[in-house]
This record gives sequence, C-alpha cells and structure tokens, in this order.
Amino acid sequence: MKKYLLVLMLVLPCSGCQEFLDAKPDKKLAIITSVKEAQTLLNNVNILNGAYPSAGQVASDEFYLLTADWLAVNTALERNAYIWQEEVFNENPRNDWSLSYQKVYYANLVLEGLAAGRIKGTLEETNSIKGQALFFRAYACYHLLQIFAPAWNPQTAATDPGIALRLSSDLHAPTVRASVEQGYRQLLEDARSASELLPVETSVKTRPSRVAALALLARVYLTMGDYPLALEQVEKGLTYRSVLIDFNTRNPAAAFPFPLFNEEVIFHSHMSTPAMFYPPVLKVDSLLLNSYQAGDLRSQLFFGSNPGGSFHFKGSYAGSNNLFNGLTVGELMLIKAECQTRLNQVTQAASTLNALLQKRWKADLFAPVVVSNAQKLLDLVLEERRKELVFRGLRWMDLRRLNLEPERAVTIRRLVNNQMYALEPNSARYVFKIPQDVIAATGIAQNP
Repeated sequence: MKKYLLVLMLVLPCSGCQEFLDAKPDKKLAIITSVKEAQTLLNNVNILNGAYPSAGQVASDEFYLLTADWLAVNTALERNAYIWQEEVFNENPRNDWSLSYQKVYYANLVLEGLAAGRIKGTLEETNSIKGQALFFRAYACYHLLQIFAPAWNPQTAATDPGIALRLSSDLHAPTVRASVEQGYRQLLEDARSASELLPVETSVKTRPSRVAALALLARVYLTMGDYPLALEQVEKGLTYRSVLIDFNTRNPAAAFPFPLFNEEVIFHSHMSTPAMFYPPVLKVDSLLLNSYQAGDLRSQLFFGSNPGGSFHFKGSYAGSNNLFNGLTVGELMLIKAECQTRLNQVTQAASTLNALLQKRWKADLFAPVVVSNAQKLLDLVLEERRKELVFRGLRWMDLRRLNLEPERAVTIRRLVNNQMYALEPNSARYVFKIPQDVIAATGIAQNP
C-alpha cells in the first residue's frame, strides 16, 4: 500500500501535544479522549496558524529583487520560485506541501476521535471542536489548491488534477490525486459544516469562528467565480463583524503600524516568510507604489523606505515581518464590492467600496467614488483589491483567476542576471510541481 508522505516525524509539535503524537508511524498516531486534549491539539498556533504556503507570494508581481540580492538568497526554493523554475520544493522536506498536510493531519486526528466516540464532552464543546477541525482542514486544502493545482475553471475542473484529499490520519492509506472539482467540493463541504457548528465569535483570533468560516466560504466562492454565493456568504459574515480600522488613527512612522490581532482581523494566520521578504532585500513594485494616490494613507502605512529610494512592505496585520494571510473585514468588503459589480448592482457596489475607502484615506481628502458604468467600476474595485490586500498571498490567486478573463490577463516579467524571465497568462508554471519525494513515495502523477 502506498504511503502518504508527511513530514510529521521531522516537525516537533508543541510540548502540550507531544503525548498525542509520539506513536510510531505504523500504529495509531494519537489517542485523544477529551475535548481538552483535542483543544490542546488545535491550539498549536505554530502549526495550524503559521507556515501557510508562500511560493505564490514569491512568484507574484508585487515586488522585485536586484540581481545581487537574488544571488545572495541561500535557498533554491526562493530563487527558483521567483523566476518560475521547476525545481522549487525538493531542497527542504519542510515545504508548502508537507507543512500544509501536517495541518490536515491534525484536523483528521480530531475528526476521527469524534467520529469514533472517543472524545467526550458536552454537545456545545464537541460541536466547537469539530467545527475548528473542519475549518482548519478546509483552510489548508484551499491554500494547497492555489499552489499545486490549476486555477478553477468550470469547463475543466472535473478532469483537472487537483490535490490529494486526506480524510484519514492513517499514514499508510493510499494517496490519490482528486480532481480540482472534488477538492473544492470537499473544502466547501468542510467550511459549510464548520459555519454551522462554530460559535459566532471566539475569545482568540487564532481560533476559527462562524464568521471566519463564512469569510473562508466567500473567498473560495470568489476564487471559483460563483459571485452570487460569494456575496451571500459575505453578507452573512458582515452581519456579525463589520468593524474597519480607521487608518487616520494609525502612525505611519511606526515600524509596524498594525498590531497583532487588531480589530479588523476575523481569523489570524500567516505565511512562511522567506528571507527575501525582509528589508531592504524586498523592493515593492514601482507600478504598484505609483497606483496609490495622494491622500491614500495605505501608501505610508503599508510601505517603508529602503536605502537607494526603493520601498519595503511593513503593513502586515501580523504586527511583524511575518506576512499575514488571514481573513479580515476589509477583504470581505472588497469581495462584496466585486460581486455586486459583477452582478450589475453598481450603486450598491460603489457604496460598499466607499465605505472601505473612507477608512483608508485622509479624512479631509476623501472623495466618494461615483461610477455608473459596471465595467469601469469593476476595474476600480480590482485595483483597490490589489492595493488593499497587498502581500497577503492573495495576488497569486487573483492572477490565476483573472488570467481566465482575456481583458485582465497579464504577463509578469523578471530581470535577473541580465536575463529576462516571463510568466505568461495561464502558463503551466502557475501550478508548482509536487515535491519529488512525494511522487517517489506515492506514485501520484506529477504536475507538468
């Protein structure tokens, strides 16, 4: 039987979870018997809230590197992802594939314990634990699909090779790649169930809530181009949480203007943060910088100056150099505005966009958007989406989905060592190759 390759044995869990994860690979890896033990497992923020895939961020068009800085990067993963080469994830077993499936494994341990009746607690407690596990499994699978599977295309999703759907913690269970459609259907099922089981709010933002599940559903449906359902989930979520940060209250001179777990965050997570994203190595794309107009506070709060006149990113909602990629009210507002525009609800979309932008501009310089043409408004909404959600890993998802619209397709170019590299719209290189050790151990098909 083909093994399911994880790097669990190479990643030390938190000390509070050690007793549940010390079993040998050929035995049951965890016997959880109480809600407290299950919650301890799900509280491992280093594994379940951190180290989400960053390859898409490295490969996106939000920044550039000088050749000297690119040559100084000490991992082939980062260098090659930057110029869209084949050899990316074979250098280190701790990578976007293995660390994501570790999250799936943790979730499956809890779900199996609940299904077997081993985890004892009140109905409210077991519902919460189940909802959290389903959310984390869906959240991990969503990120895997953005890196290792083609973009959602309703014409080909049923046959496009997707990711391995792991619904069991058995490391010896066969590994089979599901279709892209099957992958999305499973994560949607998990997220919908989570939204029905989870409490509306939680005491900590590293723990998923009903609002987080609704926000995830909205993000997924947007990725799939299902605008009515995305809008439905957004509107449900915003009935519970609609607080936006007034950027006039933030200090642009601060090293990190946005505190960890700020009031706009619905669910906190962050990507693996490669060394190239630390200043002054990273240099924000000049066209992106120039898209911020005078009076837009994001230009000062998101970016700090480097020697030589370039700029680095400092606006992470993680309050540090860690790149936040969680769920926020601001993202929901932009999903809502895009869906309303695409559904020809132009007046409502302009109102939604203005409600966000009013909190982003200097109070005395803000002028409401007045656009009656749906196409022009959509252009504006997508531009604001790029400016608002910068360095959250979402640009890669947006490039993939918008490249399917010919009028929005873009070619990305990198100049490195006097050689020009290009990533064409809908290129096969928008799908990263699965680590070769996984292919060797499982026999699943490699991406082209």
